Amino acid sequence: MDETAFPESTLNYAGFSPRFFSRLLDSLIALPLSLLVVFSTSYGAFAVGLLAIFVFGLFTEVYMVRRWGGSPGKLVSGIRIVKVDGEPVGYREAILRALPNLLFGVCSSIALLKAFSVACGPGYTNLPFMQRMAGLEAVAPGWSDPMTFAQNIWTWSELIVLLTNEKKRALHDFLAGTVVVIVQQSPERGTNLEASTRA
Repeated sequence: MDETAFPESTLNYAGFSPRFFSRLLDSLIALPLSLLVVFSTSYGAFAVGLLAIFVFGLFTEVYMVRRWGGSPGKLVSGIRIVKVDGEPVGYREAILRALPNLLFGVCSSIALLKAFSVACGPGYTNLPFMQRMAGLEAVAPGWSDPMTFAQNIWTWSELIVLLTNEKKRALHDFLAGTVVVIVQQSPERGTNLEASTRA
């Protein structure tokens, strides 16, 4: 386990750009699972795809954050998640940080499963992709629209908070007591990572 601590006085907080880039990389890594869901023609494959996405999210956003301080995208991007004081995160922080998105993901999956069970029929698999998506949206449960609205409010609030505080913390960082920091290779310590000092 990566137990590297980052002295609070040297923390270089990661802003929007590196965090967006890391999220983009994570999305690309998860793309095959998303495609499995999008192009599923049976309820079983659809359900398995959604479950796989959830498990992947747990692994990358909870286990990997606890073990190495970040998801694959964050590790590649050279940023790490730590506690506000620079100490490594534990499972408590990792779970709290991931909880809102995991809950929204579960609710979205339930809505999609309900819609797919109604829409999937003999003619469904022959429809063009956009018509399939429109069909799912048309038969989605009534509560899915307010849930999507709430998710959008959460996402935009995350961005606004991230852009308007000194430590560049999003709402989930405040919830978990974490910050995201930029790290650099340290020649003296080989493969260990240290926090960048401020310019």
